[in-house]
Amino acid sequence: MSTVEPKNKEDFIISIENAKQFVEKITTDAALAERVNGLTLQEDLALAKELGLEFTEEDLKEALNNRELDPEELDEAAGGGLVVKDGYV
Repeated sequence: MSTVEPKNKEDFIISIENAKQFVEKITTDAALAERVNGLTLQEDLALAKELGLEFTEEDLKEALNNRELDPEELDEAAGGGLVVKDGYV
């Protein structure tokens, strides 16, 4: 039975930063966002690796949970906007 070595603090910080960079890229690059749409988590991780950004599933979850919302997302979260999807509000 093999064990996984725990990340040292520096590796942990780098991998979280890589995940944050990946999230930033997919939220600002429409072509990349379209490419990511519909991928599995493992495919997302493989794509990120292709882009030179290696991180774990946990790092990605951390980056997504702690990212800053853009002004439009903040407005919607505060009740200032409606989201219409498939004809429903």
